Amino acid sequence: MVPVLSLFSGIPAEHHPALWARMEAVRRRYERHAYIFLAGSANPKCGVVLSGSAELIKDAADGSQALVEQVFPGEIFGLAFALRQVAAVPFSCRCREATEILLFNPRAVASLEQPPCPGQQRLLDNLLLLLTDKTLQMQRKVDCLSCRTIRERLLTYLKGCREGEIAFNRSELARYLCVDRCALSRELARMRREGLIVFDGRRFTTGEGV
Repeated sequence: MVPVLSLFSGIPAEHHPALWARMEAVRRRYERHAYIFLAGSANPKCGVVLSGSAELIKDAADGSQALVEQVFPGEIFGLAFALRQVAAVPFSCRCREATEILLFNPRAVASLEQPPCPGQQRLLDNLLLLLTDKTLQMQRKVDCLSCRTIRERLLTYLKGCREGEIAFNRSELARYLCVDRCALSRELARMRREGLIVFDGRRFTTGEGV
């Protein structure tokens, strides 16, 4: 059975098989750097990460790739696009490592054409909460990208993080903030000299000057 995830929070395990059938769910394993779907795909299923991790990436006209977000165990991706049945998704989903995904059709969960099965209403409630979380994550990125300078983007991003280790390495952080990696490294070095931040690898602490 599926591990305990936020998608199935509060739903007894004995109800999972019927819900899997209603969701048209399928469990798949992917190797590192394998694509779950490509930009331009039509009517994709959404997915929840069971193990490993994935990233949503968007190709730019110059051939570079912007990092939209990373997805870790228990987190969902592609929900809004699957619900809307878009003709072409604007980004690709790629595994960062060996990853197991539960793919499903959220429209089937919300369908009223069949009698409800046990746990279905709780599953819908959980989907709504997950969609709300994704909306807040996207708002956080909009807040970062609305800043004009690399420093402002960094400070905005770091203020939204807990003290400690961030999710991105240096290259991923540059892609997430849509800035050049070398320019990001130079700005980080300046901010450290000015006492604004202290960092070691992925571990960041903001200073009193922030």
